[in-house]
Amino acid sequence: GRFGVTARFKTPDVRARAEVAELYLKKAVQKNWVHPELLSPEKIQELARATPGMSPAEIEAMINLSPDVRLHHIENLKRIKEMLDSGIKFEELLEEDRIFWMKYKDELNKPGWDDPRADWRSLMEARSQVLYGKADPGRVTSENKRRTAFHETAHLIALKAFLGNQMKPTVFSIMPRGQALGMVAHVPVEERDPKPQSFYEGLLRVSLASVVGERFFFNENEPGVSSDLENATRIACYMVGKAAMVPYRCSPLHRKKYASIGETLISVSDEPIGLTPWARTFVERVLSDPRARERVAVLLGQAIVDVYRVIKANEDLFYDIVNRLLELEEISGKELEELWESLDKKLIPLNALSKRYRSIWPERLFFGQENPFYYAVSPKPEAKRGGS
Repeated sequence: GRFGVTARFKTPDVRARAEVAELYLKKAVQKNWVHPELLSPEKIQELARATPGMSPAEIEAMINLSPDVRLHHIENLKRIKEMLDSGIKFEELLEEDRIFWMKYKDELNKPGWDDPRADWRSLMEARSQVLYGKADPGRVTSENKRRTAFHETAHLIALKAFLGNQMKPTVFSIMPRGQALGMVAHVPVEERDPKPQSFYEGLLRVSLASVVGERFFFNENEPGVSSDLENATRIACYMVGKAAMVPYRCSPLHRKKYASIGETLISVSDEPIGLTPWARTFVERVLSDPRARERVAVLLGQAIVDVYRVIKANEDLFYDIVNRLLELEEISGKELEELWESLDKKLIPLNALSKRYRSIWPERLFFGQENPFYYAVSPKPEAKRGGS
């Protein structure tokens, strides 16, 4: 403006977040809102690692909200215990109450289980509420949670396989919050570095992994993948229409096959994108050019095939992660860091696949499936093994 000065604001890095967290935790401990154990250096550092991208105001709000979260947790335990003590059978409880009781009933045997001061669990729940909204576990059925677990696990595996050195997850969840039924929230490891084509290729694969995961394990996908398809289409249009990025080299026959798959994945949102009302117009302009549209389709097709091969090769690992996620419903902080690091040894990346896996194509997933209406019983998603 008139002073010729531009003020830039950025969220604190991990060291600054630790200082901010310590400041507000000390105030909360003095008010007897938070348990003093959260002031240990180890917990402060863990909290700093679990809050990437959060502003000081958000960190303060999270800490101030955590005592309320703790009180609600204790009240839930007391309420369900009283119901069971009164003679109500466990099977007669609401599904969300049954799940809550199975997860936390052992706390009743620990000293201080009704201490109203916030602990680590309530602090992490408060963080999720500040960032993503309050959890609404009763919004979906257990079967829907199972489907969502496969959807989100596909995102996590693709994130590790294709962007493991550039991105890291902060929340891995099937807990409904806001408009989302689940999420794999992630942030860049280093935000300052410019991003090469391989980074955008990785984003494509992470976005499209949900489509592959649902079709691979359930033989079909639900409408919940629409936002992932729109995001992948925007990224591919940016690569082609703005950054002059071309698809990876392949034979003419394979290029035609990739384009055939990618064409079925192109999706344009009906709404403007955030604060950029012309974003949709740009995407439509790129797609209206036949040559640009073909390149977009090839980019999407290549991404889908790569993800399919990784998921196919890591099917057993996929089930292990899904089962863990179904048990906990939401994984973050140190536990998520440990899961993420364990994938360094367990996950088979694309460059380590056998010749067989590197040559398979998702024929059944994208070139026509058998009509399930001809069968007396449709394929069950509960089956242990997935697609081919």
